[in-house]
Amino acid sequence: MVGICGGTGSLRRLVDGDHLPAREENVAREFSKETIAVHTVDHTVLNETQPARTDDGELIWVWGDVYGHGSTDNYSPKPPGISNAEYCVSRYGEVGIQFPTTLNGECCGVVYQPDEETLTLFTDHLSTRPLYYVATGDGIAFSSSITPLAPLSAGLSEDRVAEFMHYKRVFGIRTVFEDVRQVPPASIVQFDARTGEKLRTETYWTPTYAPVSKPLEEYVDEFAERFADALEDRMREDGDYGVLLSGGSDSRLFVAATDEPLVGLHMNDWLNEEARVAKQVADTSGNEFLLLEREPDHYPSILDDGIQYSNLNGAYTQGHVIGFDEELREEVDVIFSGHLADSLYGRSKVPQFELKIPGTGEAAEIPIYKAVDTLEETIDILSDTDDYYFGPTYNGTFRSGNPETVPTDDSLHDILSNACHVDEDNVELGNVEYDSFEDLALYNYVYPLTNAWSAFHHFSYVQTHPYRNPFLDRRLVTLQTQIPIEYRLRGEIVNKAIAKLAPDLAAIPRAGTRTPLDRSFPVRYVWRHWSGVRRLLFSSEPDDHRTQGPWPDKSFAREKYLAVNDQITTQKEKTQSIPAISWKDVDKSSGGTDRILTLINHPAIESVVETGSETDDQPKVE
Repeated sequence: MVGICGGTGSLRRLVDGDHLPAREENVAREFSKETIAVHTVDHTVLNETQPARTDDGELIWVWGDVYGHGSTDNYSPKPPGISNAEYCVSRYGEVGIQFPTTLNGECCGVVYQPDEETLTLFTDHLSTRPLYYVATGDGIAFSSSITPLAPLSAGLSEDRVAEFMHYKRVFGIRTVFEDVRQVPPASIVQFDARTGEKLRTETYWTPTYAPVSKPLEEYVDEFAERFADALEDRMREDGDYGVLLSGGSDSRLFVAATDEPLVGLHMNDWLNEEARVAKQVADTSGNEFLLLEREPDHYPSILDDGIQYSNLNGAYTQGHVIGFDEELREEVDVIFSGHLADSLYGRSKVPQFELKIPGTGEAAEIPIYKAVDTLEETIDILSDTDDYYFGPTYNGTFRSGNPETVPTDDSLHDILSNACHVDEDNVELGNVEYDSFEDLALYNYVYPLTNAWSAFHHFSYVQTHPYRNPFLDRRLVTLQTQIPIEYRLRGEIVNKAIAKLAPDLAAIPRAGTRTPLDRSFPVRYVWRHWSGVRRLLFSSEPDDHRTQGPWPDKSFAREKYLAVNDQITTQKEKTQSIPAISWKDVDKSSGGTDRILTLINHPAIESVVETGSETDDQPKVE
């Protein structure tokens, strides 16, 4: 497991390297002094000696990658040959402890100032590498994994377990564990290393929707240029690079934006329609193609082989890449993906109107922005546990109009009342502040990134192999806040960028809808819905777990290969010991099985359930 953990004071002995078990292909490092201990584990390809030391003796650790600093108009890339921690030391020498405020990266970090006896934790603009912590009167314990901190907590929070059961994650900087907190996104949090007292919290950036009116083509040009720059920054080292290539558009932009070779990696159960389109994209761009073929029990096996990588930000079924680490190491040094691109730059997660389809229980989206200006409208938006995602069925065209039921007595209204707060200056969701109801509705899914129900998708990449995502680049995310909503809903900026950079790739039909990316939005909208109707009426799916899309029928695989009912029944005592789960409703609920399996198999939950929330040798959290 890659990551960082450690502690100050007496807590330094309770969070050690055993909590980040290194695999054979990882490099583990330990730094230990009388007042602090820090443990890091990195992938071999990108490992660096840490900590880096400033001229005045401050120590800096970084987990993840830093690519440069500064605004788009005054940007300085990180020079070659300097480590991430050394680069942060150089920035510290110029601006002091404020250096994280201008960084561009996918990272988090730790700064220890021995003379002042302070510990500072910092995150990037979206918390793409989260840091969790517990503060007691005896110091600070921190970790990129939630598991080492669970035994130091006061136990499970019933309200937040219920939130996880409904939403597959807990909003904001809270966790399912009492007293285990996450460093806010885009923030610097400083503590007294001896007493654990929080000295200050500074949030240096929040996403604020501030549309700038200009032609769509200007945004396409600027987006394509910034993406190419972001990709170049992530390919500076010598080595072999690969992209998780789908039959859609977001991953296609990678091979359109660079002339450097990129191995097209595609996860699937067979060479279906989705895989064939991905192969066509790789072949057309002159790149190698590799099918990463899933076994039928791929997803059930994650509960044994990969659930420890989860911070309970999503169900286990989102750990798509887990199990392919050996194949990836043989082929490439670094992988890319287009994960979250549509949530940032497309229509996904934008509140919009929908049309109920009579007699089907399905709904189709109407690509018109559904504005959010009040608390009531915000709660209505958040009550949609799928985040206005059209796509669980029928190839992303329709979605079920019948919300699932989960085995918990807590209602969505009660959960949101606990999670959402409003004052004169801002609105909060899970103790993360947004400037307006609109900003909360537009950005809560990615700010922080752990708010995404697909966050485990991202973190499984991070854990399995060296991973980078240029769609998360700070320059691009800043541009995103200026793009008018109508361009996100109907402009299809990514498609147009591909058409600009590589017309031959844009001419390849998208899997599922079979419509080229260079067609106009009205044509693609109509054809996508017709394709959805065609699939609804004339299904061409195999009779087993396989489908024509990127993902299998996970419920089929779960029932056939996991014996899910037996597993939950045999762990009845553990399930009943988790607050908020109503055992009597487990069989009667239409959803929630994936969340129960995630919870009862997670080592952090197991440590609390089996050992209790406190022992004599564990300090009481204040």
